[in-house]
Amino acid sequence: MSKALPPIQEKVVVGESKVLQTFDISVKSSLVTIAGCKVSKGALHSNGIYNLVRGVDVIWEGKVKQLKVFKSEVSKVDEGQECGIMLENWTDIQKGDVIQMVKWQDAYREFIPDK
Repeated sequence: MSKALPPIQEKVVVGESKVLQTFDISVKSSLVTIAGCKVSKGALHSNGIYNLVRGVDVIWEGKVKQLKVFKSEVSKVDEGQECGIMLENWTDIQKGDVIQMVKWQDAYREFIPDK
């Protein structure tokens, strides 16, 4: 019976990193912030959807502009590795923030009839 109900979309965290340090650099006459991070859960992919979490609040959602390990741009960073992350159209990143890669997936609801 639960498959007969339409699924709802649920956001699931598939990768998470903690901002250890930030670096402000000038790129084409504008100031950008790079987050120096360590991946603490799962993996991060350059083409994913991301949340920037400060405390308990999601303060930004979007894509990464660059994902680097040392000076090389990469498509994936695994758990335990350090990386640099530049967020697309966002520079307000602080030490201690959490950057999460998320995906949307179908969650099926369960029908519980009244007794």
